[in-house]
Amino acid sequence: MSFAVQNYFRHLKLANCSRNEVRIISKFFLHCSARQRQNEGGEKKPTVNFVGPPDTPKSIAKQDLISRAMLTYLERKQKVDEFKQINADEFDLGRRHLANIMGIEEDEMTSEKIREALSYLMPSSLSNRKARPLLEPPEYYFPQNVGNQFDVTGRPYHFLYYTYKANYYGLMHDLALKLETLKRLNFGLSHTNQEQGRTKVGVEWISFNKFVELFPEEKVTEHDYRRFLVLVERIDDHPLGQKYQDFLDQYRITLKPKSESFKLIQPLIDEDGREYVKNSGKRKTSEATVKLFNHGHGNININGKDITYFKDIMHRQAILAPLQLCGVVDKFDIEANVMVSAGPSADAGAIRIAVAKSLACFVPDDMKEHLRIAGYLTVDPRRRERKKAGQEGARMKFPWKKR
Repeated sequence: MSFAVQNYFRHLKLANCSRNEVRIISKFFLHCSARQRQNEGGEKKPTVNFVGPPDTPKSIAKQDLISRAMLTYLERKQKVDEFKQINADEFDLGRRHLANIMGIEEDEMTSEKIREALSYLMPSSLSNRKARPLLEPPEYYFPQNVGNQFDVTGRPYHFLYYTYKANYYGLMHDLALKLETLKRLNFGLSHTNQEQGRTKVGVEWISFNKFVELFPEEKVTEHDYRRFLVLVERIDDHPLGQKYQDFLDQYRITLKPKSESFKLIQPLIDEDGREYVKNSGKRKTSEATVKLFNHGHGNININGKDITYFKDIMHRQAILAPLQLCGVVDKFDIEANVMVSAGPSADAGAIRIAVAKSLACFVPDDMKEHLRIAGYLTVDPRRRERKKAGQEGARMKFPWKKR
């Protein structure tokens, strides 16, 4: 036996050791005795790396320490496998009994049918579903990788291991620490010195399905996902939330602008060599056709008249609203033809939607998104409500008289 192992076991009292420790010690003795017989046989003595200073209880060969770690891991893994097998056998037994009670084949007893059978045999008025009877396989409760999470002493590597959602709660722990850090930094600052939280346009948080994929070996519920959203939104809305925006971007996805799905018309060239786009618009029963000319001077022609075709200023502003939003009022000419008129308000709405659709063919993509958000590219589906029989109007009733 090597000097390091002899010196290590010299300080141990086998009476105070557990059964597993005695078994480990006996295997160490056998291993060291075999190594000593090899050395006595004339073979070259291998170099031994010791862990800890010599002549101390911690002086032990590194290969012995590795063997001890493997032995501890295998023993714990065997216990976990036995525990899971016992639970699996109990689940199969309960499923067979349940199938016999319900009068169906065991192979047909799926998880969905198990829930239906339990709700039928043991009806419960409890509002909380977690308090109701449940029969699920062991994989529903225990993670798949519980065997390789322990060190030599049997302690789990992750400090949140016993939550069965170590990675999820580790992420929540990091988010909570970041939020507390922002609160400490924000304490004592005046409101004038605080930065406003940045609200990103065109992005959203990852969906529940994508969030579950981040933790493939853990059972993450929708309630856990909502708790995650609460934390990240608090950090994002914080006045100093800009500090952790790079970290939050890992859990965001970029949305495709809806304006990209808008079908654009290629500009045409008239006889004078001017680019123009022709579009039509509808509002209520009004129909209008608009030609929008590029490189213009802000001229407007509506049924042979200028903008005074509309007497009300509100209707004039409605036509110019898309051009004012893009800042190009004096760079385009408008030729509109109202074919079917249903009143000035409907005519102005029909012309505005046609002008906005034509303008989207000339402006950049970011400006098209502004037009869409402002509602200028969306057709207003509202119509005049018809008169009802037995009533004076669409909603108004005839006055009631007692006599």
